Amino acid sequence: KTDSIDTATKDNGGKISFELNNKTLDATFKDAAYKLKNGDYTQTPVKVTDGYEVIKMINHPAKGTFTSSKKALTASVYAKWSRDSSIMQRVISQVLKNQHVTIKDKDLAGALDSYKKLATTN
Repeated sequence: KTDSIDTATKDNGGKISFELNNKTLDATFKDAAYKLKNGDYTQTPVKVTDGYEVIKMINHPAKGTFTSSKKALTASVYAKWSRDSSIMQRVISQVLKNQHVTIKDKDLAGALDSYKKLATTN
């Protein structure tokens, strides 16, 4: 702790919030940390992307239930889908098809053609 050169964690004693869905932590680090019980530490340094780490588990996070995690998981999936243009195009196409959307204005008549073509191929 006192000799750490890790500028991100040395000011708080090297403590890192441990969550499996944390994408900033190295996968090797997470695998090693998750195997530890409270108070245990890795017997040998763990090789990670930026060097080596000795890991001590202070407070192993409890496993949540699906029910308690469902809302966050659902939001995460929907957020990922909303960033994927091909998924959004398929969703829009399906909605247009299911709701039988038609445009009567001649200037806008072709505005949704790309979505309608996609709906006929699905």
